[in-house]
Amino acid sequence: MSRGRALIVEDSATARIILTRLLERADVAAIGVATAEAALPLLKQDVFNVVFMDHLLPGMNGLQALAEIKRHPETRDIPVFMYTSQSAERYLQEAKALGASGVIRKQVDRHQLLHALDTIFTRQEALPATADPVATQEPALTIPMPEDSNHSWSGRLATLEVAYEETDDALAQLRRAMLSLELRHQQQIQQLQKRHRRLTLYGSLAFVAVLVLTFWQYQAMSDLGQRLDSQVP
Repeated sequence: MSRGRALIVEDSATARIILTRLLERADVAAIGVATAEAALPLLKQDVFNVVFMDHLLPGMNGLQALAEIKRHPETRDIPVFMYTSQSAERYLQEAKALGASGVIRKQVDRHQLLHALDTIFTRQEALPATADPVATQEPALTIPMPEDSNHSWSGRLATLEVAYEETDDALAQLRRAMLSLELRHQQQIQQLQKRHRRLTLYGSLAFVAVLVLTFWQYQAMSDLGQRLDSQVP
């Protein structure tokens, strides 16, 4: 059973896949949508522990969607991380001012992501089931976006690793498909060979039967001719 559920709002299918795979490794189930307009109804209808929101989206952008999420009582306590390539300080301050819990780079740093998830789930597990989430609301999370080269390279390596796994999975599926086709081809060849052997056997039997019948007819005609010769004076 997963630790929780995440909603990914990202118009790039590749970025959604990469983050989904990283979340699955952290035992978090993820659902991805391409627009904020598709995400907002889901947040009101279903339960999510965390949201990862892209900045540049078709239609409503990420900051507008963040403001909308924080405006409604039923969704404002859900931690929202901006999932973006933006790094300007002005953008970071604006996201935090609107209630973002932090910023996650598109080239995801796995340690940063795991730290953010651990913090979220620890807080949510510590909150009593009967508590009023508004009355017990704690200060927003402040997961910083690392800027040093080591974290940058770590994020790139994590992204490349997921891309490699996706490619490896695709190659494995292709190998399985080719093996299945080869097996089916071999089965068809074997069936054709069996059919050919049966046809050869039936043809041989028919040929022998024709020979026997011809010999029998010849023998019968010979006997009939001898009887007729013996009856002629």
